Amino acid sequence: MKIIKVEDVEIQFEKQNKGNDSKWCTYVKVREKDHDKLLFMIKTDHKPYTRFTVENNNVTMEKHMNSLNEQSSLEISIQDEKSNPMPNTFHDKNN
Repeated sequence: MKIIKVEDVEIQFEKQNKGNDSKWCTYVKVREKDHDKLLFMIKTDHKPYTRFTVENNNVTMEKHMNSLNEQSSLEISIQDEKSNPMPNTFHDKNN
């Protein structure tokens, strides 16, 4: 396994149209200084399953997210843990 350190990470889940060779694509993009790079893409027929982990005083809390409807509650719980979210997504550098 290769481990890299970067400034920012963006993970995008994209549902594919019918007729494509997979139902879902997952893109992992990274940024270091002013250089953005698509690190890799994963194709699958299964809906992506995500798990977010927050370390807090040696206690690990996990949040499993089965649908995008759970995203707002996840964002609130992570922000309550004093996280430092990425200020701008890669595709929105103008803001």
